[in-house]
Amino acid sequence: MAVSSWIVIVVCFIPILVNIVNGTCVESLQGIYPALVRISEIENDTVLLNTTTLPTLIWNFALSEVDNAVNLDKALEQDLFENFINISKSDTHIEVKLLKPLNTEYFCKIYNKQLNSFIIGITCKDPGNSAPIPLSFTVSNLEVDEFKPEFRIQPLTITIPESSPIGTTLLLINNTLKDEDCPPNFGLNTIRLTNYTIDPQVNGISVVEIRLGSVGDVVLKQKVDFDKEYAVRRPVYFMVNVRVTDPQNRLTTTTLRINIKDVNDLPPAFDEFSYTSHTSIKHRGKLTVTPSAIHAVDQDVSINCSVIYSLVDSGPFSQSLNIDSTTGELSQIEDVTSAPDVIQIQATETCPDTTTQLSQTVPMLITLNNNTVHLPPDAGKSTAEEGSDFRLILIIIGVVALVVIIALLVGFVFYYKRMSRAVRPDEDRPETPRTEEEDLDTDRSGSKEVLLDPMVLPTPTGRKGQLPPLNMTSTGTETDRKKKRSRRRKKNKEPDIYDGTREYEKAADPTFFKSTQKDKIKRSTRSKDNKTTEPNRRINVENE
Repeated sequence: MAVSSWIVIVVCFIPILVNIVNGTCVESLQGIYPALVRISEIENDTVLLNTTTLPTLIWNFALSEVDNAVNLDKALEQDLFENFINISKSDTHIEVKLLKPLNTEYFCKIYNKQLNSFIIGITCKDPGNSAPIPLSFTVSNLEVDEFKPEFRIQPLTITIPESSPIGTTLLLINNTLKDEDCPPNFGLNTIRLTNYTIDPQVNGISVVEIRLGSVGDVVLKQKVDFDKEYAVRRPVYFMVNVRVTDPQNRLTTTTLRINIKDVNDLPPAFDEFSYTSHTSIKHRGKLTVTPSAIHAVDQDVSINCSVIYSLVDSGPFSQSLNIDSTTGELSQIEDVTSAPDVIQIQATETCPDTTTQLSQTVPMLITLNNNTVHLPPDAGKSTAEEGSDFRLILIIIGVVALVVIIALLVGFVFYYKRMSRAVRPDEDRPETPRTEEEDLDTDRSGSKEVLLDPMVLPTPTGRKGQLPPLNMTSTGTETDRKKKRSRRRKKNKEPDIYDGTREYEKAADPTFFKSTQKDKIKRSTRSKDNKTTEPNRRINVENE
């Protein structure tokens, strides 16, 4: 694809004819002037030359130059005059005509020639003259932008280390494009990077950009912390869309993936900021470390180098101790001084693919038996002593659990009894013996109208046709029962009530029956034999 301009401008020359008088070739050749024609590579059926002639004239056509090169390919010349250019001659005219387009892509591919221009040598010979007359006829073939640019590989992918500085050139978009036009030095209108909207989390429009004034140079706009991104998503990469247009605004798009590679830039990290251990002067063997065992890991998680442990030489105290380089287990191998000391433990990473070995140190305080009364147990305790402490802890936990269970059971029993008293009916509770006066008082004060369902009324039985006694169970609420209990408590304050149905072992009181103003009345006809009569029914008796 090329810019619409003339690739070659040929200055053609016309040979000066001398010493030819009355030559008929001269008249025919004058019809060709100027000996130049311009065409485009997509033109077809175009007449390149047309002039008059005589039957006696002898004409000859040959390819003399291609793209300013005189070293001609005979196969190209033969192909050109057999398949692309037709020369026809009659008694009166000679015509040179284009049979099909002179496609530059074809000649580039077959002959490695662009065929932007070529010169045809023409000779005309008159039988009356001994020498032929030559003429150079030039054809300029204009290249046309036929194809839009295409990416050689799709999608585009690059990998950069996280340590790359801002402004680093990552990719030349121009080198990733191809063009079917010949020559391939096509023109580009714009190259742009746009947002990757399919997955906004990996949108890399803030990470890369096109360098201003360049032809598609992708540079790093912002540094990326691999370890920070790795904690959020894996793998760590970014995506952008690439849009390319040519001078005819034909668009080609693809995606660019930027993979971020982790580099070994972080030292190992210990689980704790500091450690403590306790020993005695003569102790030998493993030391217990608090608050946890010595352990460190590489912070470059994707590289994950192995870690070795060592003691930094910080005085005579460190000479008495030894640390396992693989596990980090600390032990005492010699007698130690009586004063507490702080030693430095170092973790160094070992990575097979890099020469950079980073390390980190952490302090450890070593205390001895004879300089404090509140010391942790000796680190060199036997297995039996450690098992005894463990059993003591289990016993204490068991006793505490038993006390809690007993307290819960007692509380549950107390709660159950209290709730049972609150909801148990009066008739379920034991009652003290009551006198008949108390029964009468209870019937009178607590009685109320009872509604009987006709469907449950008693019917005559087979025993002498009598009805069974009515069930006078009260439908009173909890409030009624409370009132009954309140009345029982006031039984000693209430006056005796006489209903005239009881028998007393004493003489009748004549004054009671003769008096016209009585404080006591008969309220019921209840008797011992007839207990089915409604107790709330009043009977007024007039006294004479």
